[in-house]
Amino acid sequence: MQIMLVLALAFALAVAVFAVQNAESITVQFLQWQSQTSLVVVILAAAALGALSAGLLGTVRQISLKLRIRGLQAQLQRMERELAALREDKADLQGELARLRDELAQIRATGASVAPTSRPQSAAPKDWPAPPSEGGSLSSPEA
Repeated sequence: MQIMLVLALAFALAVAVFAVQNAESITVQFLQWQSQTSLVVVILAAAALGALSAGLLGTVRQISLKLRIRGLQAQLQRMERELAALREDKADLQGELARLRDELAQIRATGASVAPTSRPQSAAPKDWPAPPSEGGSLSSPEA
């Protein structure tokens, strides 16, 4: 950033020196408008308008980037909250899986038969794996 400032000041100094060395009087015409002025005024006015235009465009770009950053930060916060909720759900499901494994192990240890659940099999989502056959083992997809 400091290098850009030094370069801008060096350029401004070069433009000022150039303008002072070309101090003759000229006629400026634009459409029907005509004016007699010094070349120094024209050069310095053109440089000032150029700097002003660049500054305005830079400001518009900064505002646009700040708005985008604000939107992305809001999106990040939403995603972090969603991630925390999903991690909590995962922990709950892992606890439920461990409880069900313990219950199955106890049932197998006592030799009792597993009573069918009151929930119909069609109630499970289609992407769930099929229940293990009798005598099969429950294993987690992570294992």
